[in-house]
Amino acid sequence: TLSSLVSRSMVVADTTTAPARYRLLEIIRAYCRAHDPAPEASGAAHAAFTHRLAAQAAQELRGERSPHAIATLTRELPNISAAIARDLTASPEAALRTAGLLMWFWTRRSLLEGSRLLERCLAAPPHAPARDIARARVAYASIEYVTGDSGHARETMAAVARGLSAAAGREDRALYAETRFYQALL
Repeated sequence: TLSSLVSRSMVVADTTTAPARYRLLEIIRAYCRAHDPAPEASGAAHAAFTHRLAAQAAQELRGERSPHAIATLTRELPNISAAIARDLTASPEAALRTAGLLMWFWTRRSLLEGSRLLERCLAAPPHAPARDIARARVAYASIEYVTGDSGHARETMAAVARGLSAAAGREDRALYAETRFYQALL
C-alpha cells in the first residue's frame, strides 16, 4: 500500500535514512488536518510518539549511540517542536519534561531551538514536578553557558544544585550529581 502511494506521488519516500522515512505531500496533509474526525486524539498520539522518542534519545545521547540519537533528533526536530508547542497548551508538564530530557541534543546540535523551547516550557507549568523543572533549568543554563551568558548559567546551576541537595529518590540524586558535574564544568 505504501509503495503504491509513493508511485502515485501522494507520499514522498526518503530512503537516504535508515529506516526509510515517508512524508505526506503538504496539500494532502492539510486535507487530512481539515477532515480529521478526532484532532485532539491525533495530537495526543503525535505527542506520545515524541515523548517516547525523547526518553529513548535521552538515554542514547551519552553513549556510543550518541551520533545515531543526534541524527534521529535532528531529523525529527520539526515533530519535536510541534509536539512541544501542542503540549504547552494541552500538557505543559509534558512539554517541560520532553524539552528538559533533550539537554545534550540542544547543547550539541540545536542551541537556538532548544533555548527558545526551554524558555517557553519553563514559563508554562506552574505545578510541574520539581525534577522536571530542575532538569529543564540545567538544560537552559547549559545553553546559556555555551552561548556566552556564563554568569547567569553559574547562578542557575548553583540554585538548582541547592534545591536538589536534599534529594531522596534515586532519580533526584542522579540529577543532583549530574547538576554538580555541570556546575564543576562551568
